[in-house]
Amino acid sequence: IGGAQLINPDVEAELPEIMRISDKIVAIVDSERSDPNASISNRITGFVEPCAKVGIDYFVLQRRATENYLTDRAVKHEMGTAFRGLQPFELLRDAENPWSKRDNWRIARAMKLEEIDTTDLGQILKKL
Repeated sequence: IGGAQLINPDVEAELPEIMRISDKIVAIVDSERSDPNASISNRITGFVEPCAKVGIDYFVLQRRATENYLTDRAVKHEMGTAFRGLQPFELLRDAENPWSKRDNWRIARAMKLEEIDTTDLGQILKKL
């Protein structure tokens, strides 16, 4: 839903509008954590509180972002051997050879179910 544009504490008025699309809305939110012990930012916790208030199920990912779940194999398959998968808390733009976020869907399409199944994102997707 636009990243930081709507993932913020001031989103409460917009959420009912999003719910007009469907009553089955789920928010999967990047944690944006820089390491496994880092706290979730106030911006993100401020977003999930209104979600809970209006009845939107939400999940905050354990890893930094969705691209941190893309495997090295899938990244290389779609982007070439000059690219590599990210570490769990690595920022995409800090990678030696970052790809465009616009390519995430292509890389995800190359993933195998067993590559994501055991992650928290895989467990979230199973619940849906």
